[in-house]
Amino acid sequence: KKEISLLNHQTSALEFELITAKNQIDTELAQSFGFKEAKNVKFIQRKSVATILGAAGIQ
Repeated sequence: KKEISLLNHQTSALEFELITAKNQIDTELAQSFGFKEAKNVKFIQRKSVATILGAAGIQ
């Protein structure tokens, strides 16, 4: 039980560090690492296998 408690505490501490780090990322920081704003953004939608097979006429 003691080891599990310690691991839970360590996990919580790491999750807190991750959230803190994520909150410090902004456009300025990203650009300093060479990231650029996307000009032409496209999104794809995943379809279920059943939808794909149905569209192909396969039952």
